[in-house]
Amino acid sequence: MVGRAKSIPAKRQKDRAERDMLFERAVKAYRVEQDKPPVDRKGLRLVCKMISEEYHAEKRRWVHLDHNTLAARLKGRQSLAETRESQSWLNEEETNRVIEYALEVAARGFPLMGTRR
Repeated sequence: MVGRAKSIPAKRQKDRAERDMLFERAVKAYRVEQDKPPVDRKGLRLVCKMISEEYHAEKRRWVHLDHNTLAARLKGRQSLAETRESQSWLNEEETNRVIEYALEVAARGFPLMGTRR
């Protein structure tokens, strides 16, 4: 909503999504570097620094990428968002259905739970 500050969890979620997107870029960049001759290759630290600098040039915002996290991603480690998504009870379609139902009931003015007397 305009004129209101975002909550701390909303800010963290946005930052996490931004960092995950940059790590995906870094994984691709590192794999391209591995196709080059050994003399011209960049290591994990340089790839992270290069991606951070590119992002700063685009968005004017610094995001630190850790080379150890990049190494783990290259070995197949999932991001936090992917891990939590796999542990969810509902898939995305079911979640959307529940939200639509709750909004529909709220628009009618019915409470979700029965009234207590």
